[in-house]
Amino acid sequence: MDSTVIKNKLQPTPKEFNDKLEVLVPFMTRERTDTAKVWLSQSIQDLRGEVNNVEQFVVQQRFLNAIESRFQFVRDKIDLYGQFYGVLMEHALNKPRKEELSNHSEAILQINTLSNIIQNVQSAAESQNEKFKKSLQELIPQLNNEINSL
Repeated sequence: MDSTVIKNKLQPTPKEFNDKLEVLVPFMTRERTDTAKVWLSQSIQDLRGEVNNVEQFVVQQRFLNAIESRFQFVRDKIDLYGQFYGVLMEHALNKPRKEELSNHSEAILQINTLSNIIQNVQSAAESQNEKFKKSLQELIPQLNNEINSL
């Protein structure tokens, strides 16, 4: 009895695995890069808001803290997805299309933009912190007087 046909159906060949990987890896990488790009875009938008008063300053600092806690994780994911594309190109598997590489390049550009914005917000926060601290110190006695008059 020849069991070759059954064996081939039950035990896939390396070529079949490669064929599945050629389809699956670019699709999943593109999908996950898109998810990271959405987060990066939202983070950039959150930190670009103007800070004219204490409330806006506090909101921006909350955004900054939340973004900083997740930023390195997202950056590492985008780097990993770039390595996936590199492996595909190196082994001459299904080479990434220009759109996929462009998508990855856009994500890297957003990472650089967000990194610059984070640095700007951090440096501006120091001077704003002093400015708002002074204004609060001036407002506290006025508020105490108003409370006492009631």
